[in-house]
Amino acid sequence: MKAKDRIALALSLALLLAALPLVAGGDEESGAAGTAAATAAAESTAVAGTPFVDHIWASPAAYEKATGNTIAAFHESPLLAARVAQGELPPVEERLPESPQVIRPMHEIGRYGGTFNGAAGAPWGGEHLESAGQGLLIWPPDSSVLYPNVIKGFEVAGDARSATFYLREGMKWSDGDDFDADDFEFWYRDILQNEQLTPSIRARWKPGGELMGMHKIDQHTVQFSFAAPFHTLLEAWASAGLWAASHALKEWHIEHNAEAEALAKEDGYDSWWQAFQFRLYGYLSVLDAPQLNPWVLKELRVDSLLMERNPYYFKVDTAGNQLPYIDASLTLHFENPGEIVPAKGMSGELDFQVYNTKLSDLPVYRRNEPSGGYKAILYARKDQSSALSFALNYTHKDPVLRDIFNDIRFRQALSLAIDRDDINNTVFLGATTPFTAPVSETWPGFEEWMKTYYGEYDVARANTLLDEMGLAWDDNQEWRLRPDGKVLHINGEYATEWLGYTEDLMDLIKSYWQQIGVRMEPKFVPEGLLGQRYMANDQDIGIWNTDGGTVFHARSAYPMRLLPPWHWMADCCAMSSVPWRRWLDTNGEAGEEPPETIKRMWALSQEWMQEPTGSERFHELIGELIRINVENLYLFGTVSSPPLVVLISDRMGNVQRDNAYVNYRMLYPYLPEQWYITE
Repeated sequence: MKAKDRIALALSLALLLAALPLVAGGDEESGAAGTAAATAAAESTAVAGTPFVDHIWASPAAYEKATGNTIAAFHESPLLAARVAQGELPPVEERLPESPQVIRPMHEIGRYGGTFNGAAGAPWGGEHLESAGQGLLIWPPDSSVLYPNVIKGFEVAGDARSATFYLREGMKWSDGDDFDADDFEFWYRDILQNEQLTPSIRARWKPGGELMGMHKIDQHTVQFSFAAPFHTLLEAWASAGLWAASHALKEWHIEHNAEAEALAKEDGYDSWWQAFQFRLYGYLSVLDAPQLNPWVLKELRVDSLLMERNPYYFKVDTAGNQLPYIDASLTLHFENPGEIVPAKGMSGELDFQVYNTKLSDLPVYRRNEPSGGYKAILYARKDQSSALSFALNYTHKDPVLRDIFNDIRFRQALSLAIDRDDINNTVFLGATTPFTAPVSETWPGFEEWMKTYYGEYDVARANTLLDEMGLAWDDNQEWRLRPDGKVLHINGEYATEWLGYTEDLMDLIKSYWQQIGVRMEPKFVPEGLLGQRYMANDQDIGIWNTDGGTVFHARSAYPMRLLPPWHWMADCCAMSSVPWRRWLDTNGEAGEEPPETIKRMWALSQEWMQEPTGSERFHELIGELIRINVENLYLFGTVSSPPLVVLISDRMGNVQRDNAYVNYRMLYPYLPEQWYITE
């Protein structure tokens, strides 16, 4: 392990509170009478039922109908009760919607209080915060069912040409302003249809090729209509936010404030839409930005960010306690988290650490469990196929490299030169297997041969392929030469330091490709900067772990590993060939026209996204799309996805420790709002 520093925390927070038990009188599901400020002396109370199965109800009435249990009263954190007593907040009954969502916690009714301690590279807040972002719907870890979440309910027309969403009466943003149909209308009219804020509209908002319609029926009912049947509506919109805090954002929007441009310039931006976007996506950057999430940003420093509970959060547990249980979340930021974070985890300073840990260091983590007061748990990855994958830039600005990268023999040679058994044993303790495909074997249409297509280790064959391409060796028989006589060099920029193993794996890849004369120099680049280079078409190769690899994920957005740019078409993480995707997204109005094979992939994906799940055509389309990708090695992997090493503090309650795995949106289905601190 490379950790050298064990830095002691020296931060004091006014909001640190001793953990206090929640009210859970009577039976475990019925709640208790009395004021929220009065706390019971009992310890946390166990709940009956299988964790994460039939555990979410749209309202207390739905909960009572399903279980026969009632919620007699609502309760809140002592931190909020004190603010109510001081007149700073209305009572909890007035802060909750008329029909709050009801959650049965994983194991027990938790305890209020405490601060969650995390660590990450700046400016990230950590996986627990990213996974706490609230979407239209919510689902269990196995993605087997979709429950209403931000909305109270929904109806999809029989012909799938319209959908009606019913909002929660009395629901509030984190600043106490009403959350209602006006926020949906503002998003639809002033954000989605504004070309500066939304330069290209994603396919999920244009079923049938036309922008969907939106109708505000009343303050708590909205309806969307479509030009063609939208059979994948719920999957496509599950994690989406079709709303924005209109009351806070209108001031920064040029259509609502003629002074928005001047206001933006005063705030240091070049244009109104830049300032607007900063506030729109300001969950971890704008203090007190209105949110629907469990925690809201309260303090932002160079080395940390502090989140506090949302006093208007719309969920309660089955005893009527307003969630979340944990009062605050502190994330420390480090320039070199891969070195510092594991040491802090082993010293007991972190509560739940997903990234920056290494599977190869598992024996070290396990040895330090007793002294650190944590457990090192393995979370299986069901959301990705390969530990690390590569997509050459097929639209490279250098015409020589472009020709080389688009020759399939070059991709075949690179893949054959990788010693995947060595990677498995050296980096992953034998826990992985060779795997080259861009999606996992759980996908419909996946065939056994795809797992290791061009995945055998054969340096001689790889060299033969490069010889056939005419890539001659230099005089020292060290490097291959490009047709113009220059050394064949690939700039191996990557940003996935949070994985823990990227640096070690990249060093191995460098040595493997050196055997066939391809000079690849690994170079860490911060994610934001690398994203800019991707979007500017300035990279040689895209390097990423093959996450997002579930059918559910693909149906909710697009099959991101089977189409250019082979990741998100966004500033964060596009992998390759952005000009091709721009051409496809704009019907040829921008970007660069791709070859026919890419056009065929696009057509398959667009039809598949509209095809009802499980139909014969559904299987035909995705089978062909996967096969084209595998055979062309547009994105090729290394070894199967290794399990995540998660360091979980012994003081954390309602956290998944047994048979743990991650699927779509990582920890979101595990409901971080129902985690609690036991001491």
